[in-house]
Amino acid sequence: MNLDQFELEYPTHHSSQQKEEASGLLSSQTGGFPPSSLPEGIPSSSYPDLVATSQLSSSQLERIGRPARATVSQKLEALDWYHSHGSSQKRTVSHFTQKGTFGITRSSFNRWINDEDRIREAYDKLGTDSRSTFKTVHERKNGEVDKCLEMWYEQKLFANQHVTERDLIQKWFTFDKLYNPSQSDAVKKEVKSNGWVYHFKSRLQHKRSNVETFQRSMASTTKLQEITHLRKLLEHEPSNSVFFMDEFMLTNTVVPQDGPRDVFTVGVCSNADGTEVWDPLIVSPSKIEGCYHSGIGFTTEIFWEYIKRIDSSLNGRKVTLLLDSLHQHVVAQNLTNIKVIWVRFSANLFTNIIRWFKLEFKIMLLKFKILFWMTTGTDHSLKGEDFVKLVKETSSQLRDQKSLIQQCWSFSNVLCDEGQTHLYQFRDQEVKFARLLKLALDEKILTSPLLMGIDEILFPSDEEVSNTILSDQDIVARVKILNRSMNESDPKKGSQQMYSEVGSVDETDLEDIGKLLILALKPFFDNNPEKFIKSREALKVLMNQYVKESMDLWLDVQHSTETRQSLFES
Repeated sequence: MNLDQFELEYPTHHSSQQKEEASGLLSSQTGGFPPSSLPEGIPSSSYPDLVATSQLSSSQLERIGRPARATVSQKLEALDWYHSHGSSQKRTVSHFTQKGTFGITRSSFNRWINDEDRIREAYDKLGTDSRSTFKTVHERKNGEVDKCLEMWYEQKLFANQHVTERDLIQKWFTFDKLYNPSQSDAVKKEVKSNGWVYHFKSRLQHKRSNVETFQRSMASTTKLQEITHLRKLLEHEPSNSVFFMDEFMLTNTVVPQDGPRDVFTVGVCSNADGTEVWDPLIVSPSKIEGCYHSGIGFTTEIFWEYIKRIDSSLNGRKVTLLLDSLHQHVVAQNLTNIKVIWVRFSANLFTNIIRWFKLEFKIMLLKFKILFWMTTGTDHSLKGEDFVKLVKETSSQLRDQKSLIQQCWSFSNVLCDEGQTHLYQFRDQEVKFARLLKLALDEKILTSPLLMGIDEILFPSDEEVSNTILSDQDIVARVKILNRSMNESDPKKGSQQMYSEVGSVDETDLEDIGKLLILALKPFFDNNPEKFIKSREALKVLMNQYVKESMDLWLDVQHSTETRQSLFES
């Protein structure tokens, strides 16, 4: 794009005088679009309109545009900061004005405080896929089509491909036709002005800046260059403050299959000396307490919510986090306590940790299957809350694998020389998994013949979390799924409905379970303390919790009975 070829993009409400002033600023201070004004490593053809404003002062930029409006997620971030820092409006506005990620003033923030309940309700209603995209709970006109265009435009940014104003307008009409195929051309006909293009790009300015920073940070062209660069950056960092995070997929099937299955995305993160493992990131295709829900898998918004929560939990402690080049990671910028370094060639640092995790997880899946088959004669697959519970338990066990974690970091050669720790052996885990598989096949619990190696079972190609290029049709399908999740019923109503369905508990059931625990399970584990050490301890916890809850329920049942009897007698 050239100033002589295309009129500068302005909001339609700007006066001609403002346009002339801005045009003069651009032409006099940038001399067109000099390649030297671009960030290092970014070709000048990639962001022509960005170069035009890159050398302007803050006061000059204010004549052309303002920071993007705050999203629902950003409003809630400001409100949370306000409540946790002394409830000072002045300090809050000053803090976020300095960050510059979204527009905020004293008057606008005062409105957010007055509307806090409505904002929080909107936050819950939108869900994690849309909280960082939509400004309010109300959608813009043709908001779904705009969202399609935003996804397409973001792909072009990551691909470092130039997009003209004409491209944006034409692609908008393409998505409009795909999203609303039943509408007639007469109904859909709409003129897109230069002002519309300006506002569209303004909304995505922050995202585009993030992508540029993301791309510049991975300038190394070889693994040796990257390791040398990382060693220099981490030279004075203690190993307990340097972390790496990786994501992978898990399913509720033991071996890969084409049929229906629940697919979860799991992220694990540990520091270099293995002394700290963060709570796992879990993304579920259905709504389950303790994990993020998404109908389209792992998204940028979900990762932002996760990493922001971790950042807040550090309470001022400064750490460095290495992340691979997954596009969802681009949002991890401007955090308070976490400094992010993106890597390209060292992205397989956690391969063996993921191998251990999947082996341990699938061993437990098999054990559940075999136990249920032996007990009830029926097949059983972990789903929902049981699945998530097992993921969390496996992640908790990872905290005991310091030698494995240290080996992964050592062999990456990022912090220290290779070979300082012994090679972790997977043989015991793999033998146990193979024996359980054979038992399941012999007992006809698994009916499909097993014609694959262990690596094919653990790392099928369709369970890899990687960057994907979406077609126009794929983008439309994803936005429709997002839109359906936004229009679901209020989560509060769902909780009330779930509670109302619990109903009363039969006293006979309470007695039967009590007898099972006290007369059967407790004596069994007490008589075999050395064989079931952890199970015996877990039973103690279960009994304590069951006694507490069952007695409360029993009292409620007695109270309800007495109340009904009193009413009947009266």
